[in-house]
Amino acid sequence: MDESELGSKRRRGLLPMWAARFKRALYLLIPLAIIAALLPSFLNTYIIGSVIFLFIIYSVLALSYDFLAGFAGYMNLGHIVFFGIGAYVAAIIFKKLALPLAVGVVAAPVVVAGFALLFSFPLFRLKGFYFAVAGLAFVELSNLIVASMNAQPITNGFNGISFVQDDVVLPYYAALALVVLSILLSLGIADSKFGLALRSIGEDEEVADSVGINVPRTKRLALIISGAIAGLDGAVYFWGRGAISPSAAFGFDLAFIPITLALMGGTGTILGPILGGAIYIYLQYYAISFLATFLPGMVYFPNATIGLILIIVGLFAPRGIVGSLRVQRLFRRLYVEMTK
Repeated sequence: MDESELGSKRRRGLLPMWAARFKRALYLLIPLAIIAALLPSFLNTYIIGSVIFLFIIYSVLALSYDFLAGFAGYMNLGHIVFFGIGAYVAAIIFKKLALPLAVGVVAAPVVVAGFALLFSFPLFRLKGFYFAVAGLAFVELSNLIVASMNAQPITNGFNGISFVQDDVVLPYYAALALVVLSILLSLGIADSKFGLALRSIGEDEEVADSVGINVPRTKRLALIISGAIAGLDGAVYFWGRGAISPSAAFGFDLAFIPITLALMGGTGTILGPILGGAIYIYLQYYAISFLATFLPGMVYFPNATIGLILIIVGLFAPRGIVGSLRVQRLFRRLYVEMTK
């Protein structure tokens, strides 16, 4: 059997597996999406516009981060920059150019994708620790540029850009559509040729290159997809919250949100970043407020509390919650097979 026939058989084997996985995901996604779409009829605007909306926004942010980190193993601490640029693109088009907000939301991922392409050339010259540090430096640089006096006529400096948001339901539905799109995209990438190439790069770049994978182009495309989704997420965030500022777009502490959510839930999994988003929102809105009744100082250090939770997860579930459950299930299955 020649190599082309072998490759064809492998592809035919992967396709039914991918189709079955996609079908199972749809069976779960469709009823959940319907339930989520009905929530505005039963819950007040605060719960919809703040709690659930932010849960979806942060989940999409973590999912988009995981396109590069989960598949290729590149920890991009500058990922929040794509989110911030997307939010500012939508804000500037809407408030400064006086165009419909929908134009800004559509333009945001396009602009961010172009920016990610330019950003990829210097960034991928670095690896490991230096790659992560370069991302953090880029967050701080973006913050300084947007808040600077020279940029104030466009960005309003530290005050940011805002408008009166009197409808939280429509941006909620936009965020809901975005998270469904992100999940389907993750599923599509996971078992695709592109996804397998990314996983190969994550395992060993030199081996991936030796088997014919175009490593620079594959990483660049992953960063563009990751950035475009984060940019669209930022635009929807501005739409729903009605404001964006340097601290809300490029805050140093925000840089750690995507990685925290992904690590907490489990990188390289689709459910993991979403679960991480749910835990993060619960901690922010409920758990920390509850703990503050016993430890009043806790309310002033919410990120320290979240960091503590992340350390606990790292100690007892190093692969994240979803990843650790998968490993336990695998060992249980092996044990059953061995004791038959």
